[in-house]
Amino acid sequence: MKKNLIIALVAFSLVGCASSSKDIDKAHVSPRKYKDYTCDELVDEGAYISQKVEALAQSLDTEATKDTAQTTAAFVLAPFTFGWSLGILGALEGGDGYEAVEYSRLKGEYEAIYEAAVRKKCRL
Repeated sequence: MKKNLIIALVAFSLVGCASSSKDIDKAHVSPRKYKDYTCDELVDEGAYISQKVEALAQSLDTEATKDTAQTTAAFVLAPFTFGWSLGILGALEGGDGYEAVEYSRLKGEYEAIYEAAVRKKCRL
């Protein structure tokens, strides 16, 4: 019984945990996308993307912290309340979703804007 409990808890915890923003890699975006932008347009677009990246990072980090707390509670309470612990883990949202994908894409966009600005010798 104890072995099955541990296996179930580990399986649930691996499936449900959301990643923090620092653990999400940027997607590749070609700087050529921005080749026709002026320096002012690059600066404006970079500022806009940066704000979106920061907002998503906060949201992702909040979700990752909540998932970690729920997983910890389930492991601590597991010996006493197996069913309730599995319920906690079942409430996890299932890991990374749309926000993580969007965050990765936007990080790639920001990097592409930066590279385009460097190639054009823009002051950022």
